[in-house]
Amino acid sequence: MVASFSILRISKPQTLALAVLALAALMSRLYPLYISPYPFNNDSITEYAIATNILETGYVEIYQDSDLITHSSSIPIFNIFLAYISSALGVSPLDCGQLIIAMLSVLIVLGMYALGRHVCGSFLGGVTTAFLGIVFGTFVYTTGSVWKEALALSFMVLVLIAFIGRSRPGTRALLFVLLMVLPITHHLVAVVTLLTLALAVLWGWYVALRNRALKRRHVLDALTVAVPGGWALAYYFLISFGALQELYSERLLALMPVFFLLLFVVVAAVLSRRSHWRMTLAPVVGAAVVILLLLDYSGYLFPYSPSAPVEWYLLLVGATALIVTFAWYGSEMIVERCLSHRTIQLCLLLAPIALIGAAFLSGMSYSSHKVTFRSFDFLDIPLFLGVGFGLMVLRKKSPRKYAVIGIAIAVVATATFPFGYESETLLGVRHDTQPFEVDALMWLSDVNLTTRIVSDERIAYVSSALIGVWRDNDMPEILITNQTLSPWVLYIVEDRWTTVGVNDFPRGLAVVPETNYSLTLKAANVFYIGGPADDRMLVFLASGIGQFYTYGPFVWPPEE
Repeated sequence: MVASFSILRISKPQTLALAVLALAALMSRLYPLYISPYPFNNDSITEYAIATNILETGYVEIYQDSDLITHSSSIPIFNIFLAYISSALGVSPLDCGQLIIAMLSVLIVLGMYALGRHVCGSFLGGVTTAFLGIVFGTFVYTTGSVWKEALALSFMVLVLIAFIGRSRPGTRALLFVLLMVLPITHHLVAVVTLLTLALAVLWGWYVALRNRALKRRHVLDALTVAVPGGWALAYYFLISFGALQELYSERLLALMPVFFLLLFVVVAAVLSRRSHWRMTLAPVVGAAVVILLLLDYSGYLFPYSPSAPVEWYLLLVGATALIVTFAWYGSEMIVERCLSHRTIQLCLLLAPIALIGAAFLSGMSYSSHKVTFRSFDFLDIPLFLGVGFGLMVLRKKSPRKYAVIGIAIAVVATATFPFGYESETLLGVRHDTQPFEVDALMWLSDVNLTTRIVSDERIAYVSSALIGVWRDNDMPEILITNQTLSPWVLYIVEDRWTTVGVNDFPRGLAVVPETNYSLTLKAANVFYIGGPADDRMLVFLASGIGQFYTYGPFVWPPEE
C-alpha cells in the first residue's frame, strides 16, 4: 500500500492558514537577531567559528575527539552547509546563519503539519501539531538557536515522512540518504531516529514472521535502517567520538543490545493488546514528570543546580505537565485507533525515554543531566502529534470539551514561548553573546594574550570556540570566595555579575558580592574595558603590587 500525503489538496482558507504558520515560524526564529547579531546559543558560536575556518582554509578538518577539540568538528554537515551558503551569497556565516535557521524552522513546522495531518486525518490536527512546534518554549529554543540540531531535526521530520511513504522507490532512496547523513549532522538526533525506525522495522518483521508473510519490503526495511546504523557505529568508533562516550559508560554501551530487546518487548506488549484501554495512564505520566522536575530543581537528582526563579520554574513545570498529560492520552488513542501509524508513534515516544533511562543508569552526573534534558527535546514531535490526535478524538466525543481543552492548551503552550529566548530572566542562564564581548576576545587573540583565560561558563565557552583557549569557568567561584589571583592568567569579568548575577556552573545562579568584586579589581591590572556603561566587560591580570597591598604576600599554591 502506498502512503499518500494530501497536504496539497487544501482549500484557499487552509492555504492562507499554512502561510500564516510558516510566517510565524520564520519570524519567531529571527527574534534572536533582535538580541544580538551573534548566535544566541554557545554551541552555535562553535558552528559559526568552524564555518568561518572552512571558508578561510578551503577544507574541512575532522579530528578525533579530545578535551581541547569540540565534537562539532566530527559532525560537520551544518558547518559545511553554512560555509557553502555563505560563500554562495557572498556574505559571512554570521550574516546568514540565523536566517538559515529561520528557513529550516519553516521546513520543520510544515513537515510537522504534514505528519499531524496524516496521523490525525484532519487539517486541524496538522495545524495543532505545527502550532505547538512554533510556540512551545523548549522547542523554540532548540530549533531557533541550536544550529546543527535544528538542521538535524529538519532531517528527522523528513525521515519520518519518508518512512511512512517508503513504498515508493524514490521515497525509500531519500530515506536512506537522510539516514546516512544524520550521523554526521547530530549524534543524538541520529541515535533517536535510528532507534525509532529500528524498533518499528523489527515489529514489522515480528508480525510478518508470526503470520508467515515475510516479503521483499521487510528485507528492504531492514537494510534501509541497518546500513546507516552500522555506518554510524563505525564512524563514531573510528573518530573516538567522546560526545557519546562521556554520556554513557563503556559497560552501558555494551549493554545497549539488551536495552534494545527490552524496548522491543515493550513495543510488542503494547501493540499486541487486543482489548481497549479501560483507563488512561496520562495523569500518572503527568504526575511523574512534575515529581522528577521538582526533584531536579531541589537538587535531589543531579549535581547541577537550576538557576530559574521558583515562580517561573513552576510555570514551566505546570505547562510541560499539562502538554505531556494530554499528549499521552492522545498517544494512547493513536495506539488504539490508528493502526497505520501507532507503531511509529509508540517508537517515537520510547526512543528518547530509553536514552533518558540509560542516562539515569549511567549515574547522576553532569553528563547524564545533559543527555536527559536534551533527549526530552526529542519527545516534542510525538507529544505534539499526541496532542493533535487527542483533540481530534475530543472533537468527535464532546465539542464543548474540545473547545475548552484546545484553548487551554493553546494558551499554556504560548505562555512557554518566552522561555525559548528570555533565558536569563526566566531561567537564570544567559545565552546571548554581544559584539563588544567578541571584540574583546578577538583583540586578545590579535595581541597574543590567550595563554589562559578564566571567566564564567558562557564567556569561557565562547573563548574556547572563537580563539581556541582552554575552557576555564572558575571566575565566579574565585570572586565569591575571595580567592587570591594567580599570576600570568587573564581574568574576564562583567559588572552585571554583582547585580543580575552569573551562572556559576555547576552551582547555578550566583550574585558576586560587590565588596569582593571591588577588592579584586583594586588588586588587579585592568587593561581592557568594553561594553556599555551599565554592563562593562573588564579584562585584567593579577598585579603583584596590588595583591600585596590588598591581601598581603602572595602564596602559591593557594591554600585550600
